[in-house]
Amino acid sequence: MIHPDIARMLVESRRDERLAAARERARSRECAPSGNERGVFGRGGMRAIRRVLSMWPATWSRGTSAVDGARPQVHGMNTQRPADPIATMLTVCEETHSRAGLPCSDSAGGPVAVLGLGAMGSRIAARLHCGGYETLVWNRDADAASHLVLMGATAACSPAEAVAHADTVIVTVSDPCALVSVTEGPYGIAAGTRPGTQIIVMSTVGPAAVAQLVRAVPEDAEILDAPFLGSLAEAEQGRLQFFVSGTDIAALRADPLLRALGTPLYLGHLGLGSAAKLVANYALLGALGVLGEAVALADRLDVPREKTFDILAVTPLAAQAERRRTVLESGQFPPRFRLALARKDTDLMLAAIGSPGDELLPLLHSVRSWLLKAESEGRGDEDYTAMLATIVSSRGVRLAD
Repeated sequence: MIHPDIARMLVESRRDERLAAARERARSRECAPSGNERGVFGRGGMRAIRRVLSMWPATWSRGTSAVDGARPQVHGMNTQRPADPIATMLTVCEETHSRAGLPCSDSAGGPVAVLGLGAMGSRIAARLHCGGYETLVWNRDADAASHLVLMGATAACSPAEAVAHADTVIVTVSDPCALVSVTEGPYGIAAGTRPGTQIIVMSTVGPAAVAQLVRAVPEDAEILDAPFLGSLAEAEQGRLQFFVSGTDIAALRADPLLRALGTPLYLGHLGLGSAAKLVANYALLGALGVLGEAVALADRLDVPREKTFDILAVTPLAAQAERRRTVLESGQFPPRFRLALARKDTDLMLAAIGSPGDELLPLLHSVRSWLLKAESEGRGDEDYTAMLATIVSSRGVRLAD
């Protein structure tokens, strides 16, 4: 066991080295845009990263902690880290490893590329970096990668470049069109794939999009379909629920990485993972729709709102009613899972079954209609639970008594 004081010195030394290396990369490396792919380190990206680096202290004083809210002394100035959840998560990681006597980012496996650094992808990349994986990142928006680069991840100019230097590729993009965009063309995933590269599709894109990816990449690539349930906190804490499908060999190879992020549920042949995610989301959205309509019905019947939740507490909707009560009564829906993405998922469900939905799955048709209405009211960037406000207000009642 390394003495804690020595471990802390190692951690802080590695931090300083990573900060210096990040500054050097920002000063020396420019990736020229190719076609429509400007890359993380395109001209605009370099300016954004330099802005971040210029604000970041060169050296943190010993014995201070941004997690504890301390203001470290830097060159005689009081300063503090930007309130960024990824930076905070990485700081917690370093201090946790320090207490255990291990520096953060000891090697845990081959290089991993994360393509798509939205709210979930950025947190997945950060957690893998903390878990010791050599992490490469790519995103169209350079600002999304800046903190990861600062902490030691390597930014790529294109999906192809990231894939070419990785053993495992994680794809976390928003929809099937985005998956096609990052897969095909001279700068896409397919162009950089080497024999044996493992590609894990964590996006909710439906079975058809996964099948299209398989056709686009070389035959000797290893594909795993692994969308997940969970949001921001679950990603940060490693509590995502994965629906995994593909060959047994691919699943076995990916198991340590997936367990670093959450709990995998292995389902069988490729495509079942995406199918399972649609089923799970249908159950989630359906329950939310029933809850909203139950509250609206109670309002129309002049049942006091307090009594409505007492009633729902003794029904199968009890857990959902208790969980959603606060946001319904406050009218505030901070985004964890954007409503526009939930509506996109209902489109994928309808496409998957090849039916308009009103005959085969009338509840799905109803839920999608509510989501579309909420989106038309400007709620697309709010949390999907904002659908509750749309349902209740559509019945001519106030959001809260």
